Amino acid sequence: GAWLWLCSRVGLAELVPDDIYDVLPIEAEKLGTWAELREDETFDLVVGNPPYVAEANNKPLFAHLRALPAWKGIYRGKTDYLYYFLLLAVEKLKPGGRLCVITPAGWMNAGSADFLREKLASELRLDELFLFGSYRLFADEQGPAPTPTVESAILVATKTPAPKGHELRVVALEDEAAAGFETRQELLDELVRRAAGRQGRKGGIHVHDLRQADFRPEIPWPVKHTAKDLPALVVAHMDRLLDDPQSAVEPLGERWKPFMGIKTCADSYSKKI
Repeated sequence: GAWLWLCSRVGLAELVPDDIYDVLPIEAEKLGTWAELREDETFDLVVGNPPYVAEANNKPLFAHLRALPAWKGIYRGKTDYLYYFLLLAVEKLKPGGRLCVITPAGWMNAGSADFLREKLASELRLDELFLFGSYRLFADEQGPAPTPTVESAILVATKTPAPKGHELRVVALEDEAAAGFETRQELLDELVRRAAGRQGRKGGIHVHDLRQADFRPEIPWPVKHTAKDLPALVVAHMDRLLDDPQSAVEPLGERWKPFMGIKTCADSYSKKI
C-alpha cells in the first residue's frame, strides 16, 4: 500500500506488480478502487502513519524512488521516506481538505527537511500539533514491529492559506510521570481536552500557540517552547550577540573549520538525554 501511494503522484505512474516492493499481492477489488481514485486524484481527508525509513541504510529503496519520473526534481538526498508521503498528502488534498498524520517529530528540525517544511507551511493552515516526548505511543501489543524510540508527533492541518496572524496550537506532553495517566486512551482524551482550552503548563502538559508566519523552512521550527522559556531565551540572546559587530561571539564558520557535527543523540530520549 505504501509503495502504491508514492507511485500515484500526479497520475504519472501505472500500477504494476513488483515482488520486491509489494508486501502482499494486490487483489482485484483494490485494482478497481485504484482506477476510481485516478479519475479525480484528490481527497477530502488524508489520514496516515507513513513508514519511517531513513535513507542511510536503505539505498536500494531510495534509488528506486529517485528513478520514478514523477519525483524528478523533488527528491533530495539524506532524507526520510516519510517526507515524500507528506509531500504527496499535501498535493492530493482538495482545497479545504483535512490532513492528520502521525510521524516522528524530527522533520520539524532536520536540516534535510527544509523543502518539506516549506511545502507544509506554504500550502496548509497548521491547526494542531501534539508532541509526545518520551512517551511510547505505539503500544507493544499493537503488533510485531518494535516500538519507535523517536518522539511521536500528530499534526492536524487544513489545505487553505493561513490567515494573517494564524497560530498553531501546540499540545506537548513534557512530563509523563506528572501526567499520571494509566492508559494511552486516557492520555489522548486529556490532550484533546487541553487542546480546546487555555495556554499554560499543568499536569506535565504544556499548551501554547505559535504564529505560523514565524515558521521559516531553513531553520528548525521552534515548536517546543514559548518565547519566555529558557531555551528560547538562550537562542534569542545568542542571536543578539551574533548580530552585534562589537561582540566577541562569532559563528564557527568564520575562523574555524569544523570537521564534524555535534553528536547529541537528540533523535532519541532517555533519562540521560
